[in-house]
Amino acid sequence: MVDWLSADELRQVLDRALAHAVSFRAAAEDMPQVPSVGFLQALARFDAPTPERPSSPVAIIDELAGLVDGGLMMPSGPGSSAG
Repeated sequence: MVDWLSADELRQVLDRALAHAVSFRAAAEDMPQVPSVGFLQALARFDAPTPERPSSPVAIIDELAGLVDGGLMMPSGPGSSAG
């Protein structure tokens, strides 16, 4: 258990991460076959100073999900699907 999050807070964070993952997976069929953002451009989105104050863990998950938008693609080929 993470010491600085209560069980309910941890559940909220993990539920939000799951929601983003499910949303990404559901949209996969309509996604282009290649990312719409190049690797270096996607990587540059993460080049920001560390915040000086704590943020909501749920807000951090949302921010990270937004930063990768357009920079991910579904794997293809044999063995790339767990379902």
